[in-house]
Amino acid sequence: MAAPFTFARPARTQRNAVIVLGVVFVLLMLRVLLDAAWGFLILGALLVLPAVWDMALNRVATLELDASTLRWNAAGQRGTVPLDEIKKVILDTRLDLSVRMSVDTTDGARFRLPSECVPQKDVIGAACEAQGLRVERNAFALL
Repeated sequence: MAAPFTFARPARTQRNAVIVLGVVFVLLMLRVLLDAAWGFLILGALLVLPAVWDMALNRVATLELDASTLRWNAAGQRGTVPLDEIKKVILDTRLDLSVRMSVDTTDGARFRLPSECVPQKDVIGAACEAQGLRVERNAFALL
């Protein structure tokens, strides 16, 4: 079997910080330039609050694939599936170019992994194939 695969994605990244600061800047400019209503600004700030909270806690989403199990952990969502129970791994590319990963088991259950713990499609596809898993790739799935 191939070497174990491990992927980790922290919440505190430069990309997330730029997005949060960009939204706050836009809200401030709406207030200064267009005299936007406070209710609208508070609503906009509330939409950014979960991202700020995740960055403050710096939660780390992980995915581990070794010779016996597939494990994931993301924002309190945890799961473990033994490799001998995995029928196939499905990698869907969404219209926003994000990747969704689903695991079909031999007993008919389907697990959808949280998107924050899934690496790029080529990387996870190669890791799954190296462990002997069947990988199905779907381009541009809507749901």
